[in-house]
Amino acid sequence: MKKLNKIFYASLMAVSLTACKKDFLEINPEQQLAVNQVIVDLPTTRAAVMGTYTMLQSAAYYGRSVVVLPDLLADNMYISRKNSNRYTSYDQYITTTNDGTASSSWNIMYRTIVNANVIIEKGQKLQVAQTEQAEVSHLIGEAYTLRALAHFDLLRLYVAPYNSTAGASHIGVPVLSNSGTSKEDIINPKRNTVKEGYTQIVDDLKKAIALMPTTPVGFTASNRGHISHYAAKALLARVYLYMEDWANAELMATDVITGNKYNLLTNANLVSGSTNFRTQNNTESIFEVLYSTTSN
Repeated sequence: MKKLNKIFYASLMAVSLTACKKDFLEINPEQQLAVNQVIVDLPTTRAAVMGTYTMLQSAAYYGRSVVVLPDLLADNMYISRKNSNRYTSYDQYITTTNDGTASSSWNIMYRTIVNANVIIEKGQKLQVAQTEQAEVSHLIGEAYTLRALAHFDLLRLYVAPYNSTAGASHIGVPVLSNSGTSKEDIINPKRNTVKEGYTQIVDDLKKAIALMPTTPVGFTASNRGHISHYAAKALLARVYLYMEDWANAELMATDVITGNKYNLLTNANLVSGSTNFRTQNNTESIFEVLYSTTSN
């Protein structure tokens, strides 16, 4: 009887093992979604764009480092005695290959670019109602602008200026204009020239401007936490300025001014009053990285 039981149990185990499918063993993590599940409609596209804006808040990005480092290196800032040794190497113009600040900023900017790539690629394939198409297009325009901004910041922080060589032919940073076709494309992308980088930035911003009408879709014009048509033009003006393309820089900046969406603060309100330069969404602001009392 014992022998029969052993044979029965062994047979049952064999059947169980052969009946197992591969998908039974591959458990999908509940704390994250696959790329093909992230952007499937208008609400998920909105959420993806908002998540990309959140990356700008990082201490390694506009939350601290990208604002502090240029001014510190230019002697517009100094390190206080109360500072806990943060940025001291930059204050002394000493950086190493394993510098944590540099790698953290580099990584968060490329995470921003990767997110923007997914939004652009998945958003363009969405099948939505006609009433939702304008907002989806606007969100894709915001993603194009975020991708351009991150590439622009990378080039400004890690590479010599545009006209350092004839035709901006010197080596720049990797330009990621899609999600990558292979593992190697994603892990070890090749470095592009500075000219190629700026060409991609200008192209992205032109596409963004075309996708976003002068009146925002999906948010009010007074909300400067979203990128708008004029915010993309203002950024493009800045890009042309760095390229020393004075004529196009003036053209884009003039379009922003004549759009009559922004007004200078009066002298009386500049530093005091209910609306001043510290006020969120003030009339001079074109685009802001917004924080709440709980987000930082």
